[in-house]
Amino acid sequence: MDKLIKRTWRHYDKFAKNEHIVKRSIPILYFGDLEAYRKSKHRIITVGLNPSMKEFPSDLQRFKISRNKTIYINSLNDYFKNKPYKWFKSYKHILSGLDASYYPNDTVSSTALHTDLCTPIATNPAWTELVKSRKDIAEDLVSEGCKIWSRLMECLKPHAIICSIAEQHLRRLNIKDKKEIHRIKNKKDGTPRKKPYIFEAYTISFNTGHTSFLFFGQAANTPFGSLSNEDKTKLGKSISKILNNKFRGSSREVRKPLS
Repeated sequence: MDKLIKRTWRHYDKFAKNEHIVKRSIPILYFGDLEAYRKSKHRIITVGLNPSMKEFPSDLQRFKISRNKTIYINSLNDYFKNKPYKWFKSYKHILSGLDASYYPNDTVSSTALHTDLCTPIATNPAWTELVKSRKDIAEDLVSEGCKIWSRLMECLKPHAIICSIAEQHLRRLNIKDKKEIHRIKNKKDGTPRKKPYIFEAYTISFNTGHTSFLFFGQAANTPFGSLSNEDKTKLGKSISKILNNKFRGSSREVRKPLS
């Protein structure tokens, strides 16, 4: 992990002076409590594209701007203790179906971490707009950023990776064995969809030989944004069933709430 942190800062330094990189920011390798994640019943990772510029508002310091390794890691680990950005509520119900959470005071069996596939660097404009306006910069960022993400997965060895992003980004990953695990036919308001929402499972492999399940559903402004909270919870329960069948009989520590 030490080498990966240094690599992440080198990635940041390469682009730090670019006008599209958020000033007074740091690269965010992951969001959440790493130690609690490692002790979880199931190691769960959620995935976005890159950190939001809204993580670094002028009136709130969610992350300490420091290159000291201990301060940096503590800042990442403490993220969900310090008024996290509301975007993370998008994953609340799917994680609940897994008996998992990002948050330190929730009584759950698994603590999830969040990561970003394209780059750990916050941009202005947001990623989708950056791709439209400055595709050259976006491609330079993702060229190294995706490699950093893959190396991070090798370090974290997740059981499940959950992502709700544009499907084109899956092409960057070594995935196979596509399988439909859930089909949702109605919209949030109960009316029929023109096309059903398909939730899929893959196997994803990494250079170290580690394999994980990758669960994918289309995004709509926010992860799983076109689904009701009830449907999101059902997806989480579907994932939980697959993981419990895979790891049945294994003994893992159940996390207790922090005081």
